[in-house]
Amino acid sequence: MGMDKKYLRQLILEKLKTHPIALKKQRDEQLLKAIIKTETYQNSQRIATYLAFPHEFATNLLIQQALKDKKSIYIPKTFSCGKMEFTKYDQTH
Repeated sequence: MGMDKKYLRQLILEKLKTHPIALKKQRDEQLLKAIIKTETYQNSQRIATYLAFPHEFATNLLIQQALKDKKSIYIPKTFSCGKMEFTKYDQTH
């Protein structure tokens, strides 16, 4: 029998949390560079992303770059009823 989804997700999460900080920072910067080089990014006026946990891709780098590039940023807002909608990012909060 294979691994169940919950177990596999937990295993991957633990691996992500144990990555060396310097390596994670390097990979985050590489990923950002790859994203901003794409035609899709360059031609976009709006970017939808999320506010990341420390073990995830540092979306704050993408947000900062997109703001420098005069793009509008949208992040998901979740509600208790299971509904989600994207709202414009307010960098003052």
